Amino acid sequence: MLTVQTNDGLINADSYVSVDEFNEYVSKRGIDLTSDAEPLLIKAMDYIEARQYKSKPINDSQLTAFPRDGFGIPRAIKTAQMVLATIADTTYLMPNILPTDKTVVQEKVDVISVTYETAKTEGGLPVFSQVDALLKPYLASGGYGLNIPVRRG
Repeated sequence: MLTVQTNDGLINADSYVSVDEFNEYVSKRGIDLTSDAEPLLIKAMDYIEARQYKSKPINDSQLTAFPRDGFGIPRAIKTAQMVLATIADTTYLMPNILPTDKTVVQEKVDVISVTYETAKTEGGLPVFSQVDALLKPYLASGGYGLNIPVRRG
């Protein structure tokens, strides 16, 4: 059973939305899921929690990125989780693409033909435009990486 995070920064929360909230979301949009809601919401949380956000969590012991100082849990974060959960029903959100995975490309101009391989890592990761737009205001620079305080003096 999911433990839904609150603006108090629960230390054992593993979701930003409840199964009931998610079921209402998909019902209003006419989405038919083939999987149970709870695992989909957990997969969506894995994606959200892999990003780096502005500010810091309000509780150092909480397992989730939100609530954060100055943000609480924004509605956009909850929506992003639900969007990702619907996508996770049919798509793996964070595929592992190895540099050894190659794509063969063949080009032919007139009678000359060239065949070469390129790594699948070039543009191989899925892009979730709606989710990126929802998360963007809360992401630290670049969305992945470190959030380090800098002092000038």
